[in-house]
Amino acid sequence: MKHLLTSITRRFVKKQHSHKHFDIEYDADENATILSYLHENVRAVHLENNVCFWYRNFICPGTKIGRFSYVGEGTKIDKHVCIGRYCSIATNVLIGATIHPTNWLSTSPFQYDTWLDADTNKLKWQIAKQTTIGHDVWIGANVVIQSGVHVGHGAIIGSGAVVTKDVPPYAIVGGVPARIIKYRFDTDIIQKLLDKQWWNLPHDKLRKLPFDDIQRCLQLI
Repeated sequence: MKHLLTSITRRFVKKQHSHKHFDIEYDADENATILSYLHENVRAVHLENNVCFWYRNFICPGTKIGRFSYVGEGTKIDKHVCIGRYCSIATNVLIGATIHPTNWLSTSPFQYDTWLDADTNKLKWQIAKQTTIGHDVWIGANVVIQSGVHVGHGAIIGSGAVVTKDVPPYAIVGGVPARIIKYRFDTDIIQKLLDKQWWNLPHDKLRKLPFDDIQRCLQLI
């Protein structure tokens, strides 16, 4: 894949049509703010408004990212990744780490891809599955999320974790491999948050909420 050779210090991308994603109709007629090195086929990256990238990012075509999410410096988003709204992704994160065969002659891609060796007999291999990051997910620095994983809404992934399995909504996970440490709220509040789906509300309705009082927020949403 070709990449831009110079830093895009500030670039505005407008999508030309509405789409159904994250379960609501959303017309992306606002600008998406980008601070990054981006794949040159930027139109193949589907962004809602107010998405921010920092520097030295690698974003595969087909990636979908919801509004008011940001991606930290040096992060790679690999094939078949969908990221929700209001997500905070730190530096040097790998989302959708591709899969190599472990029971073939070799683990090397030369057996199924052409970029290392165009002449070898090629076998079929699925290197990536759909990886989904829910809404309001915080991913710490140096995290690796394996391809095919689903991270639930509101989850937190601690720095340096390697996520190989699905993460429940509002779970806090960490370690290698990542394990549940605790949950952000009790089960009653978690269910109410999932039922309210506040991330689907117009952003203007969120601005004046008392963010540090979760019970009051649930009453007002």
